[in-house]
Amino acid sequence: MDAIAQALQSAFRNWPEASRAQAALLAWPLVAGQTIASRTRPLECEDGVLTVEVLDPAWLPQLQGIQRELLAELARFVGPGRVNRLELRTATQAEARPKQPVSARKPGARSRPARGKTL
Repeated sequence: MDAIAQALQSAFRNWPEASRAQAALLAWPLVAGQTIASRTRPLECEDGVLTVEVLDPAWLPQLQGIQRELLAELARFVGPGRVNRLELRTATQAEARPKQPVSARKPGARSRPARGKTL
């Protein structure tokens, strides 16, 4: 895995300037690690600020406490000075809850009651 990480670091650092924001988004799962990455979602990187959505509000204080380490790891991947700040946002419950695809619903189940009917 270390060889893969080194290859990605080199690739991200050599991306054209316009693509470096995208590199920060792509690097997030490697930077954050599996546990944190599964509970967060990088949204955008603009003007040196990487905005990350935290799916569970209970994780927000922990992530705020390790921002420095996350920024240092980001610098390893995308180059120093490319991401200067993390903006951590909590997701609303509706956004964080995975939506069930229509194909996964029970046959004949409706997403809402038929007009004029009550449950």
